[in-house]
Amino acid sequence: KEKGRAILPKWQCLDTAPSIGIYTMQGAVYLEKCIDESFKAQYPFMIRCAVNATGNGKRISAQEELDAIGNWLEKAKYPALTDKRVIESIERTATSYLYHREESGTEIYQCNFNLIYRKRGLFDAE
Repeated sequence: KEKGRAILPKWQCLDTAPSIGIYTMQGAVYLEKCIDESFKAQYPFMIRCAVNATGNGKRISAQEELDAIGNWLEKAKYPALTDKRVIESIERTATSYLYHREESGTEIYQCNFNLIYRKRGLFDAE
């Protein structure tokens, strides 16, 4: 939040600080695949947060925000997906860390995640 104002994340994009972006990562693969068209798969992604870091307090706050988002994602009740797919879990694969520091003073922090989902097969009950 920026002074009581929510910052909405953007897909594959960071605007000027403060902003949050959600990015895909390499490594989306099937973990299991069955003849009835059911499968289990993973979808790695990262969340980046851009802040104007003027001191340690803002740096720590940026990392704490990402960690709080990660904690929430790991415990959230996930919505149903299309095509008989359901999210089983979202797990952090790294703690938040400084990804990049720009000459302007903007710092980008990142936290990596792995989404595990499955698709029900032809013989699964609805």
